[in-house]
Amino acid sequence: MRPHAIKDLKGYDNRPNPLAAATPEQFVARMRDFWAWSGEWSYRELEQFSGGRVSRSNFHATLTGSDLPKYMVLCAFISACGGDEDELQRWVTAWRQLRMSPGGEAAPTLRLVHSTEAESAEQEEAE
Repeated sequence: MRPHAIKDLKGYDNRPNPLAAATPEQFVARMRDFWAWSGEWSYRELEQFSGGRVSRSNFHATLTGSDLPKYMVLCAFISACGGDEDELQRWVTAWRQLRMSPGGEAAPTLRLVHSTEAESAEQEEAE
């Protein structure tokens, strides 16, 4: 059974922001932070939760390395850590930002745009 990431209490958002990563190394560091935030599952559990799409040794190599992971590994990782579709979208956007930038450096940090007034008000309260 795949875990469900429990969101932080309203007014708190301790999730790592992948959109702030300016280099592949920073991106992988944020992946490690997300792994800790979601419960720091073992590599064996990540393999199980990914449905075997990614091996535990591949998860280990990704999280202990500094290279941008392959797209499929990233998607399996976020899903295995209990991330929902919105979470996956944040990470894929950041991955694309780095992957498609010349020289491996990201464009300036992106800011999450809220689609509803309620989400926007929550963000303003948090800042």
